[in-house]
Amino acid sequence: MGGASGAGKTTFINGTYFPFNDEEFFHIGVSFKLIDCLVNDEDSYLLQLWDFKVMEQFKCLYPSFCRGAKGALLCFDVSDRKSFEELHYWITTIRKVAGTIPIILIGTKSDLKREVTVREINKIIKTYQLDGIFYTSKDNYNRETIFKKLIKKLDKISIKEFAIFLPEYDENFKNFIDFFSICPVCKRKLHFNYLKKFFYSRNEESIRLKDTLLYLIDESNDFDDMFHRNIEFGIPCCKCYEQLFGVNY
Repeated sequence: MGGASGAGKTTFINGTYFPFNDEEFFHIGVSFKLIDCLVNDEDSYLLQLWDFKVMEQFKCLYPSFCRGAKGALLCFDVSDRKSFEELHYWITTIRKVAGTIPIILIGTKSDLKREVTVREINKIIKTYQLDGIFYTSKDNYNRETIFKKLIKKLDKISIKEFAIFLPEYDENFKNFIDFFSICPVCKRKLHFNYLKKFFYSRNEESIRLKDTLLYLIDESNDFDDMFHRNIEFGIPCCKCYEQLFGVNY
């Protein structure tokens, strides 16, 4: 992630979801974050995001930071013309070191008065053969749409369902894992990745089933001691499911 100082890079990533450790910035000029994206209920893409700290003493390091990059997100503030003009530096630096990797522009603070026209943005996209532009504001960070676009560019796949996996910031997911991580039949631990993919699936049937399970978690808090001793529910593991229902899962 590149862009001028104050262009909104860290805000785009941080929001309420991805807090960075600011100490990393001031030691080496870049901070890192892993973002897990679930695609089509089957594949998981783990993106390692490098967020550049724009300070003069680190500028000589930016080319080496770009080496080996598979894609780039470049932020500029639509209300600050200077941040838009700095895109030329970032694009040429990336192209020189990383080649023709996908580069997506992110126009931040789109809810403020613009100093950059759509025509100018389209011109820079055409000139450098970039991979599109997305806009963000304090009410809409567009994260899923942007990361979805990046993955489609990187892997040339058709994406029907997409979700960003944020377990440490999702209380419902924490409760779900605490409640359903053990098979109720054999007491073996269930595969975390399967539970993760099910919980974050955008499939309508999976969503209905997940909502029902979350409802059961809430209702079970009101069970009296008699029910707690005699009723147990959960998600069976693959082997127990096959034994109970006679089919593979």
